[in-house]
Amino acid sequence: MKSRKILVPIELSNPQKVINEVLYPLYKNGKFVLTGSQTENEYDYGMVVIKGGGITENDLFALVVDSGAKIDSVEFLQNSLIEYLEEVKNFKIGNIIKINDSIQSNKISLIKYLNRASSKV
Repeated sequence: MKSRKILVPIELSNPQKVINEVLYPLYKNGKFVLTGSQTENEYDYGMVVIKGGGITENDLFALVVDSGAKIDSVEFLQNSLIEYLEEVKNFKIGNIIKINDSIQSNKISLIKYLNRASSKV
């Protein structure tokens, strides 16, 4: 599965701040968290952007492996990354997204938090 849309971290208190990493979902302590590909920081929100050339679940898997994150099940992670890319495709460029943590499941669910970031937030 290939998608041109990806999530990048965004700080709502400072939406102009550029954080150069891609977000991927990591299943930790019974729930998914948005995790930065370079720092392994957890983020509450991601912004949908276009990635030239697109990204596949294999590209995201490589980012997870390169980050050194603990992988309990390769198959579960690969399926989660496919679901994640399918979910991200449903949103518009600039939407602010978060994980829908009201659904307790081992399937990822994303929801729109804001249409666009505002410097007045």
